[in-house]
Amino acid sequence: MKNTTAFMTIIIAILIAGCNNHGTAPIDNPPSAPSGLYSISGDGEVTLYWALNPEPDLKEFALYTSDEEFGVYSLVGITAETYYTFYFLNGVTQYMAVAAIDFVGNESDLSYETIWDTPRPEGYDLTVHALFYDSLNTNSDRCAVDFSDYDNYMVQSLDNLSNDIYIDNFEGVLFLNAFDIDTDIALFGPTDKLSDVDYVFPETTEWAKEGYIQLFEDYSYIIWTYDNHFVTIRIEEVYNDRVVFDWAYQTEAGNPQLKISAGEKFKQEKERKLMIHLPKIKK
Repeated sequence: MKNTTAFMTIIIAILIAGCNNHGTAPIDNPPSAPSGLYSISGDGEVTLYWALNPEPDLKEFALYTSDEEFGVYSLVGITAETYYTFYFLNGVTQYMAVAAIDFVGNESDLSYETIWDTPRPEGYDLTVHALFYDSLNTNSDRCAVDFSDYDNYMVQSLDNLSNDIYIDNFEGVLFLNAFDIDTDIALFGPTDKLSDVDYVFPETTEWAKEGYIQLFEDYSYIIWTYDNHFVTIRIEEVYNDRVVFDWAYQTEAGNPQLKISAGEKFKQEKERKLMIHLPKIKK
């Protein structure tokens, strides 16, 4: 009986010691900050994407926006997906960040990558007729385009001084022409869709010295307007008297972003945009 009592005393002592040892309780750390962010510009909207966190107890993500890169970020949404669509005004740049949240409620740091985006208007199947199609009808009243009039009617008469480009016919071949000496145009190349032209790098783009380029179906072109806006068009159909194309017009002056923002590549370009924002020098 004495031995049994001693044994029970030892067991009870071990249990009491275990209960008093608070240092062995597991610690639930917050998730890591989301990474791999990139965004897709749209018409009045931006969709942000990021990589899935590795933590097994991940519950959801919190979305934040700010008017400035190092400004105050405000919570605007929660999602369990790895993408989120923001609805912004066209031409207004916004900064975006993501935080991960686990089932305990721990929230990670905001994502470290600088992601900014500027939604812009776009349109499809715009028909523009060709100047000099024949001797009876020159189409001068419907051969030019003023992209800044995107919310009204962009196809304009040739006598509108705000035009950016016009289409003409030379010996049966249609050409894209810069309307103003301070408007630059460039061939981007064959594309599958309008959004394949995502960002313009003005310093490295090969602008047409002659101010005109032949038009081809399923090719995209870049336009740098005289008032410092960037445009892309994708040719859908070419006829002998008209052309049909899709378009995207960045309403923020000097902003070369037409579709996508992703990580360091675009941060470096953003840091150089002071030069891009300067008025274009007369040629």
